[in-house]
Amino acid sequence: MFLQLAIALFLLFSFIQWRISTSGLNLPRVGPPTVFGYIWTALQSSYRTPALISEGREKYSGRPFVLPTSSGSVVVVGPECLQLFQQNNDTVVCLNRF
Repeated sequence: MFLQLAIALFLLFSFIQWRISTSGLNLPRVGPPTVFGYIWTALQSSYRTPALISEGREKYSGRPFVLPTSSGSVVVVGPECLQLFQQNNDTVVCLNRF
């Protein structure tokens, strides 16, 4: 019974994280586009984060993208965005340039 409850809560948490990550920013995401793809990529991120980042940078050609992790989604930007972030203040970030 406990295992079933834990699995149900994990799936619910993952679904909520997936919905949050797919709304608002409208950025591409590494991994399959379904909720189970989000879960699978989040689990993989614990042991192959560098490979997932490389995959995202190659697939999206330097554009910002979302990397699902077990603690939530992370927006990954490349070094080409460093000047953009240094020139702007911390309260406003516009990703429409990408």
